[in-house]
Formats: sequence, C-alpha cells, structure tokens
Amino acid sequence: MKKWVPDYANQDATKHSSGWVVTETGFVYAFLSRWHSNKFFIDIKINGKPVATGYGEAKSATNAMIANTSGTFPVAAGDTVTFNYNGSTSITNGEGIFFIPGRWV
Repeated sequence: MKKWVPDYANQDATKHSSGWVVTETGFVYAFLSRWHSNKFFIDIKINGKPVATGYGEAKSATNAMIANTSGTFPVAAGDTVTFNYNGSTSITNGEGIFFIPGRWV
C-alpha cells in the first residue's frame, strides 16, 4: 500500500508569513518562536484549528523566557496557516511557513 509523504528534497525555499493561503495540496513545515517577560502562549493553526502549541512563563519581568513550537502538517489547496501569540496574529519575527510537496512511496 502506498503512502503520501512529504518530499523534503523539493521543499519550497520561499518563507511565508502568518495568514498564508496554501496554493496546492501537500505539507507545510511551520515554526514559531517568541520571547516574553510574562506568561504567554503560542499556536500554529490551520483553518483556525490549533495543530501545535507552546507555552512560556518568565520568572520575572527582567527574566524573559522563550517558547518554541514547530511541525510538519498535511494541507490542501485553500487551507490558511496562521500563528497566534497571546491572542494576536501580528508576529513579525521568529516564524515561518515552508511548503513541501507530497509524493507517493
């Protein structure tokens, strides 16, 4: 029985940002990393549903902490990939989405 798997050798070099609408069926590698000086959460979402979550809690306002989350996820053309940081989707660094075509093996 054949399986549909990521073709990492042909991963797209274009880095997309939050809110990207996928143009073809395959996979995406998404990563998100943020520093904060309080309690915070980060999410990677596909079509509004969380697929990966991270959480951080700094010990003090001067002792920032980092949270990271990432993964490779199946997507279909038309899916929207977004990031969420403490309720905001406006993230300007520490993020990226790369398309990976699929192949049958």
